[in-house]
Amino acid sequence: MDPEPVHNEEYLNWLHKYIPLTVHLVWHYVGNNYHLLNYVSLRLPFIIHGGTDMVVVNDFDVDTNMIPEGIHAVLNLKIKIERNHIMQVIFEIVAADLLVSEDKEVFGILSNLIDDWYILWIEDNSIKNWKVSSRNIAVEVMNKLLGGDFGDSSGVNTKGTSIIIPGFNRVKFKTLLSDHFTLEERIYLDSVKDSYSNT
Repeated sequence: MDPEPVHNEEYLNWLHKYIPLTVHLVWHYVGNNYHLLNYVSLRLPFIIHGGTDMVVVNDFDVDTNMIPEGIHAVLNLKIKIERNHIMQVIFEIVAADLLVSEDKEVFGILSNLIDDWYILWIEDNSIKNWKVSSRNIAVEVMNKLLGGDFGDSSGVNTKGTSIIIPGFNRVKFKTLLSDHFTLEERIYLDSVKDSYSNT
């Protein structure tokens, strides 16, 4: 028997309990969709292919099977976090940010849900990475970035504290891309895009 669905349900229950989301946003498991974040564009010299573990998405986008277009955040779960996992989340952020509408700036979360928490985002022409000092602060920051009203349901007392929210000034990845291609680049990228879409 595959234990994965049990763990996924436990993770979702934990997220619902400790990181409650605002109206119309839900935690959604997508770990079995390895093509969720596929992206091909003339603006990129490479093809993005892959998925993530969980996403924060609009509930109506789940209902209408428009999950990639409704992503607000990606969450990658690891037992032991290593450098290559950070790079993986960076690509997930880039792909998700390219797929969503112009009014969303996707951020990433990398965690073991215990004591290792990283929040990643795009700001000032670069990828920012913040290692959070505690789970309570990570929960507070994620809630703020998702537009939540941080209340008693989180179990974190923030009265009398003032925290600078990392990722608050995040931008779209598209703002970093050039729109200028030579004719040869356009021909090459068109051929790559066509061959990729036929697979």
